Amino acid sequence: MSSGGAEKKVGVLGGTFDPVHRGHLAVADFVLKQLQLDEVLFIPAARPPHKLHTSLTPFPDRLAMLQLALANFPLFKASDLEAARHGPSYSVDTLEELRRQNGPGGRLYFVIGLDAFLEVDTWKDFARLPRLADLVVINRAAYPVAPVGAVVAKLGDYRYDAAASTWTAPGLSGRIFLLSMPPVEISSTMIRRAVESGEIFGPLVAPAVAAYIGAHGLYGQCSSG
Repeated sequence: MSSGGAEKKVGVLGGTFDPVHRGHLAVADFVLKQLQLDEVLFIPAARPPHKLHTSLTPFPDRLAMLQLALANFPLFKASDLEAARHGPSYSVDTLEELRRQNGPGGRLYFVIGLDAFLEVDTWKDFARLPRLADLVVINRAAYPVAPVGAVVAKLGDYRYDAAASTWTAPGLSGRIFLLSMPPVEISSTMIRRAVESGEIFGPLVAPAVAAYIGAHGLYGQCSSG
């Protein structure tokens, strides 16, 4: 952990978290330990650009469930940063704001799944991402690794260090890490469908999140209130 004058290492994990589940926590814990981070920020998207025409659970509910899920993890924190911004929740804007908040003494590690990374060149100002943070790409067994290098090349003049599974580029502070972890076969879509159909979903989420879903009648669950 950082102390004294050492830079603070902050992981950044974004998503809709609709709802947050044990898979999200597993990814955060894996990255925290692998890269020896000081904390991981969970940042729910208020208006994700790829889901502008998709009905999402209201932001306050998604944030509340996130806060409940993280209550027993002192190094995991929920942020409402994107709720205050107008327009779509672009990752580059979020990272810029976090850089302003953390100052020169902090280093950001932006966590992204391999499937999303393979399409990162479609994101707003994607080439600026490695100027704002290290990129931590999580490799899942179901996705190919070969195309990663081609995407990395679009971000800068990167060179690969096979021993460290890391790309670095002259003139760019942001490194690109490729980390492999066992897949966690849980998705928010799976949970929403289970709730709607009356199937058991409790083991997939924190107990407090399951209680919140029931109490507020989310995803077709009958409210207990």
